[in-house]
Amino acid sequence: INEEKGEVEGDLAHHWQQHGDAEWHFHLRPAVRWHDGRELTQDDIAATLQRLRRWPLFSHLRGIRRLAPHSLALELERPDRWLPWLLADSAALILPADHDKHPGFASHPVGTGPYRVAANDAHRLSLQAFDDYFGYRALLDQVDIWMMPKLGDELEPGGPGLCDLTVEINPQPVRPQTEMSLEAG
Repeated sequence: INEEKGEVEGDLAHHWQQHGDAEWHFHLRPAVRWHDGRELTQDDIAATLQRLRRWPLFSHLRGIRRLAPHSLALELERPDRWLPWLLADSAALILPADHDKHPGFASHPVGTGPYRVAANDAHRLSLQAFDDYFGYRALLDQVDIWMMPKLGDELEPGGPGLCDLTVEINPQPVRPQTEMSLEAG
């Protein structure tokens, strides 16, 4: 959703049209790849829509029909002129049809976005740029998010690890930097 314009913009579907009161045609971008290298298929989209039907907001989805290799028709129980906005919501996230058969999918998901999960544990989430992303390549090669415990969570009051901490800042003269380096963090 383009928040400046207040409009839904194409992404996996590059455009769509309403056909009658209760049918929409979506035209999908070709050659979209999952982070594991497989191509996104209409089966992935159909499985996602089937899963969504269990939720009240999506209960009016009746079925999906293939129109062409990269086009599909979505049939509704009742008219819904807001369907593109509903499908643009994060609740309608497209997942691989077999995502539930992959142990650890929740911590190492497979998507189609500009970043893929490279590492995810109790202390660090590392995202790497996905070179096969169908849109603009991510500007950063890698993003690391570190989970640090709060100091109070680690130390018990009056316990052996408790200490007084003093921070002192000594301004140093600024010297021109002649070398550049990368740091994780």
